[in-house]
Amino acid sequence: MGDSRAIRWVATSNELNVQELYARPVEGGRDAKGTRLYIARVRYDGGVHAAKAGEHLPGAQLAFNGTEVKINVSDRLVWSTRCVSDTVAEGLRSIVLQLNECPLIRFVRFHSFW
Repeated sequence: MGDSRAIRWVATSNELNVQELYARPVEGGRDAKGTRLYIARVRYDGGVHAAKAGEHLPGAQLAFNGTEVKINVSDRLVWSTRCVSDTVAEGLRSIVLQLNECPLIRFVRFHSFW
């Protein structure tokens, strides 16, 4: 299981415009033409369901009772930039700690070359 902070839901309406999301949507697959499909969450018929969204689709598309239903208001799953920043920061901390243990770095610090 991954870090749940890596993704988050963003409320949207109508067509998906990736530029207006200000976040990178999570890709769920591709259609027959190879166009990207993204993961959406919709409320319909008293429940919450997974649906598909794409820049080429009107709204979110829900497969329900053998038909595809267009839903105008949905949540889109996006990558959380905060988590990416946390991951990068963690990696940098690890590198700094490793450098602090390097004999050459210790020598330079001890002799005040910087």
